[in-house]
Amino acid sequence: MDLLLLQLLNGLVSGAFYALLALGLALILSLTRIINLAHGGFLVVGAYLGYVLTGLLGFYPALLLTFGLALVLEEAVRAIFGPVGVPFRIPEGLSAPLFPDTPFFFLTRYRAFVLGMAALAGLLVFLLLRFTALGLYLRAGAQDREMLSALGTDVRRLYTLAFALGVYLAGLAGVLAAGQLGLSPTMGTGLLMPSFVALILGGVG
Repeated sequence: MDLLLLQLLNGLVSGAFYALLALGLALILSLTRIINLAHGGFLVVGAYLGYVLTGLLGFYPALLLTFGLALVLEEAVRAIFGPVGVPFRIPEGLSAPLFPDTPFFFLTRYRAFVLGMAALAGLLVFLLLRFTALGLYLRAGAQDREMLSALGTDVRRLYTLAFALGVYLAGLAGVLAAGQLGLSPTMGTGLLMPSFVALILGGVG
């Protein structure tokens, strides 16, 4: 039973990474019609940025802060940090079990933090798209870009905002995944394909 719960928890945490990546992919694809194969590279950059800032600041920072480009990003990270993966230090306060004296002792505070952050990010994006003027423009652009442009809206600016939000979500997924999976220049590739599957199954827009 404990093994089943552990595997279920691992699946939920991995699903949180895929959900963040897929959400960013959906935002970019729905508005720009671009399948962003560089998304995994942005995840890698976010993960290594978290690694650098952790080393500089001494604590886990609050970083809620196509294909060719992905290879460039991965090779740039490989050139700076080397081809071998490096461990990502989790703060001691987050590495302890959340419920130490229960059957759920394997649920660490970090895993709970990952699940909470993924859920919070998804909720914030939903609220942004559903209840703000920017969200209204983004949804309108995904439905009919030509009409929105004819009404005087700067569609290119919307493209930039959607792309920036998608990249931010990829970077957030990278920082969160680093503590669970470690750092590797190719980690984005391994996480990207399941995220595309989630995107296809969940639909775009």
